Amino acid sequence: MRNPLRNLKKDRRRQQLRSKARRGLRVETLEARRLLAVVAADGFETANFSGGSEQWAVGSWDSSGDATIRSDTSPASGSYHARLRRSSGDLQRTVDVTDLSDVRLQFSTKLISFEGSDRADVMVSGDGTNWTTIQSFFDGDDDGQYHDYDLAVPDVGNTLHIRFDAGMSGSGDYWYIDNVQVEGTLANTEPVGLISHWTAENTALDAEGRNNGLTVNGTSYAAGQVGQGFLFDGVDDGILLEDSSSLKLTRSLTIEAWVRADSLPSQHGMILFRGDDRGGVDPYQLYVNSDGTIRFGISDENAGAGLKTDMPLGEFVYLAGTLDDATGEMSLYLNGVLMSKGQTDVRPFRNLDPSQNPGLGIGNHGGGSTSPHNFPFHGVIDELKIHDVALTSTEVLANFTTNKGSLTPKLSIDDVSVQEGESTHPVFDAFVDVNQGGLWSPRGMAFGPDGNLYVSSSDTDSVLRYDGTTGTFIDEFVAAGSGGLDYPRDLTFHDGHLFVSSDLTNSVLRYDGATGAFLSEFITSGSGGLEKPRGLLFGSNSDLYVASGGDDDAILRYDATTGAFLNEFISSGDGGLNNPTRMVFGPDGNFYVSSPNVASNSVLRYDTSGNFIDTFVSPGSAGLDGPTGLLFRDGLLLVASNRTNSVLAFAQTSGEFVGEIVAASVGGLRNPNSLLIDANGDLLVSSVTTNQVLRYGQAVGVAKAAFVVRLSSPSPESIVVQFSTTDGTATEGDDYTSASGTVVFDPGMTTGTVAVSVIDDSELESDETFIVSLSNAVGATIADASAVGTIVDDEVPNMLPVVDAGANQTLSDGDASGVELVTLVGTASDSDGSVASVQWTEGSTVLGNATTLTTSLTVGVHTLTFTAIDNEGASSSDTVVVTVNPNQGPSANAGSNITVSDADDNGSEMVTLTGAGSDTDGTIASYEWSEGSTVLGTSSSISPVLNVGSHVLTLTVTDNGGATSSDSVVVTVEQPSNVTALYVYDIRFESYRSGRYHRAVFEIRSDSNSDGQGSSADAVASGVAITVQFDGRTYSGTTDSNGVFVTSWRKNVSSGTYAEVVDLALTDFTWDPLALDLEDDSDGDGLPDATL
Repeated sequence: MRNPLRNLKKDRRRQQLRSKARRGLRVETLEARRLLAVVAADGFETANFSGGSEQWAVGSWDSSGDATIRSDTSPASGSYHARLRRSSGDLQRTVDVTDLSDVRLQFSTKLISFEGSDRADVMVSGDGTNWTTIQSFFDGDDDGQYHDYDLAVPDVGNTLHIRFDAGMSGSGDYWYIDNVQVEGTLANTEPVGLISHWTAENTALDAEGRNNGLTVNGTSYAAGQVGQGFLFDGVDDGILLEDSSSLKLTRSLTIEAWVRADSLPSQHGMILFRGDDRGGVDPYQLYVNSDGTIRFGISDENAGAGLKTDMPLGEFVYLAGTLDDATGEMSLYLNGVLMSKGQTDVRPFRNLDPSQNPGLGIGNHGGGSTSPHNFPFHGVIDELKIHDVALTSTEVLANFTTNKGSLTPKLSIDDVSVQEGESTHPVFDAFVDVNQGGLWSPRGMAFGPDGNLYVSSSDTDSVLRYDGTTGTFIDEFVAAGSGGLDYPRDLTFHDGHLFVSSDLTNSVLRYDGATGAFLSEFITSGSGGLEKPRGLLFGSNSDLYVASGGDDDAILRYDATTGAFLNEFISSGDGGLNNPTRMVFGPDGNFYVSSPNVASNSVLRYDTSGNFIDTFVSPGSAGLDGPTGLLFRDGLLLVASNRTNSVLAFAQTSGEFVGEIVAASVGGLRNPNSLLIDANGDLLVSSVTTNQVLRYGQAVGVAKAAFVVRLSSPSPESIVVQFSTTDGTATEGDDYTSASGTVVFDPGMTTGTVAVSVIDDSELESDETFIVSLSNAVGATIADASAVGTIVDDEVPNMLPVVDAGANQTLSDGDASGVELVTLVGTASDSDGSVASVQWTEGSTVLGNATTLTTSLTVGVHTLTFTAIDNEGASSSDTVVVTVNPNQGPSANAGSNITVSDADDNGSEMVTLTGAGSDTDGTIASYEWSEGSTVLGTSSSISPVLNVGSHVLTLTVTDNGGATSSDSVVVTVEQPSNVTALYVYDIRFESYRSGRYHRAVFEIRSDSNSDGQGSSADAVASGVAITVQFDGRTYSGTTDSNGVFVTSWRKNVSSGTYAEVVDLALTDFTWDPLALDLEDDSDGDGLPDATL
């Protein structure tokens, strides 16, 4: 089958080449070893002369297999061509296509006897390894005639590898190749200017005819700033563009558009994007961020650079981002006003990755439906243009002015609250105004020996000097880049010299403190591991401490005279140190460092040797976010909170939050960095993003309600608006001082302030309001004409004292006197003052004037009131109920009934009685035992002798109130029973076995003659159960017929061995130890015993 590419005649091809050369294309032709450069290019042809005979220049090609150079009677041109024959073979050559676009490969070819699986491939590559086939020949393409081919080459980078590769099986198979050449369009060596202009007039076509767009996913049109604009829904709309050579900008460029953002994206909302699916390697883009900013960014294949500024919502603004290749300066404009700029070595790279969805997008990512990325813009984009030059500020302003029409920014004013009498609310102004003297990204500040203010201008690589009293610009003290200064951070004066940290050269430079002339690289690049130096601090020992950022995260110490590295004062990351920025010695002599990285976000404290003490201000304390500048003042540590646009105060002894010194964004503060106190005691703060130094002072004794007046977008012209105050519920002259005047917005400014004095009075009243109104705006329209100022009363209502009369009490009239003594204890306190007096009352009767009261109360129920009066005359009361009950009678207990026996049979027996009495409301005054009318005793215990018989004895108790109570007990004295007594007649020790052993023998008898005496006349008692102790052991048994019990001891015992009767028992007999027993009781335990 014949290849469908059209044939080109040789002479026509030559004519086209000459024509393209005139149009700015470049073609190289290699012919007969003579390079015929039509233009400076890298094309080539295949034939050459050598020694008078023509042959192919094989040395310029790499060949393999059966690839030969041969003469032929009919080459495409000249006398020689290349031939690939049989089997496999190839020819390869490399061509430099740097700065070429739309590259094409052209050649003439003839095939002979192709059949079956024979094939011939034309292949290209960017690295000589990964090949792409751009043309193939098969069976049927072999008509034996030469054909010319003009093939488009895909983007392979700066180097093009060409390969003719064949695989043929027959002996007569041939592939002839001749007139090989490469051509391409030269890149923009001379700027064109406006490359593309998408007017969005109901079309996505490029008005310049180069780069037409394709709307996708429902992109539509709506009213724009000029006619119609592209309308994007913020979901998935977009416009796709091919990645054409005209948009492969690698040097200067400008992107400009009129844009109305209707909402913020979740990540990025693309306005214009060139890139592919690889993350972070997109040559250029302009987009809205989720944080409410607009960003203009570029990147090469290793790094990126970008600028951003605030993006207004809901109104058309003119945006322009420029890159000047000659200077490396990037600029971002909004409504013709330069909002941000910087210098960079980054340049957009040319070639995207063809495998990663390369392309351009308007309103979204440019990768199309196959891309995993979706960065939709929500709103309208109009008059989008891209240039291959950097428009000047004058041109940008002119473009804005041309199409702005009646567009004006909108004014509004914020409500505010202020506490009456509060004198800590700052009064502020711009000490150094926007960009004054060329100030860009001010960071470090210091007062010089001359009393003037010196500020590092990071984005202009210079140090600027301002009048220390008025803030008026004096001069560029250190010229841009002097001594290699690159992105200055901090600065400080010492020994008559100015020292400046140079971030991008990793060094500290020294200048003459009087003239600003460069003296030396005081700390050489990277000395001691120095990386991205930030804060500088000379210590009392004259050593220089430098905050080293980047990957170092350390504080380094250098000799203050020579700059020689001394040591790592605080090691990398010690105590959580992360991106240290500012340092200061505290009143306690310790070393304080701000650590702003989100992983730390705190102020750390170290001792004078660099040892970590503690996290002085905890991460995120009171909303702290990105601490930078540090300053001790009036018992406080002031900390610049970079990411919340505020200045916070913490107690210098504890680190506890005290309050906001500068509330978020007051005065337009953005990204505060350095803090400084001027000669008047006012606070100076460098506002990095707004390119200002703001001043905050204290109007002592006068509260100020500071209303922020806002401009919706910056203007290249001054904006003026009048303001005045009127009463609300507050009254002019009594509650606030009337004010009127004008607020002026210099070009680029978007916030102003109206300060109204609030009058402090001593009247306790509710919060009051007054109104500030805007009128007669010049250069802007008023969207919100009034704001409410709320005066919060500072007279705090007196807090009543807190009193407690104590718990209720219940008493008894224990002595039946009719009254009872009671003690009451009250408590009183006052949280906002003191207790002036207290009083106890019952009804109208005053009982006492102390917290503790002792008084007599009659029987009955009494309600007593305890009242406290504070130092403001306010009083509080509490009551207590005291109940006095009548006297309660006592209780008597005579004990349990008793039965005893007349042991001696004499007709009576002594009995011991123990009684008791109690009284719940008093005491027992007396006891009395009686039988009938006979009093037996007057104590709780008595031992009367009672006759045989039954007796009822009564115990009567009387309490201290005279009340009595009685209880009775029955005592029975019985006749004795006739029971014979047992007793120990004898304990003796018998020896046996020639006196070597002893054993105890116990003899028991009964009082058989009932004479109450133990004697030999009494009968022995046999069968008596007996228990004894002998030689520390206990033995039990029964007496024999002789009344004798012999222990079973069989061993030798010494003299002094002890024996004792423990118990005797026999039915109808009784044992009363020691009554009749004839043995001693040597140990006094009431039992008879004996000793060997």
